[in-house]
Amino acid sequence: MPRMAEVVLYPSQYADVESIVKAIDGRGWKYCIIKHDKDKREDGTLKDAHYHCYVHFGGANWQFKNIANAFNVGENYVNKIKGTWSDVEAYAVHRNAQDKYQYPLEEVTANYDFAVAIEKREQFRENTARKHEIRDNIVSGNWH
Repeated sequence: MPRMAEVVLYPSQYADVESIVKAIDGRGWKYCIIKHDKDKREDGTLKDAHYHCYVHFGGANWQFKNIANAFNVGENYVNKIKGTWSDVEAYAVHRNAQDKYQYPLEEVTANYDFAVAIEKREQFRENTARKHEIRDNIVSGNWH
């Protein structure tokens, strides 16, 4: 029973992001949704357009069948999130997958300030990298 989940949806199920929001709004879930329509297969052809809908249930655990029912889809469309919410946010726009199309932050629909969350994540990563650099230089004797 996850506290976070990804639901992959297709335009044949939901015409647009607004219809996805309508299906889940008011449930008290934190969410971010993006349409991926520029993803490519290994051979360079475009993948079918699809939506990534990430939901965070706060302190509650939800069963896959109940999540699927909320979206009116089968359980096979629901995935457990492996990682942190910050990882999810980064993947939504491919910030942690540089070899993939980099989606603009403006294409994400969320019920919180998604752009600020990404900015905080990137600042944290930069600060952590700098701390490691300083530590490594001290340990190696490059700084006195």
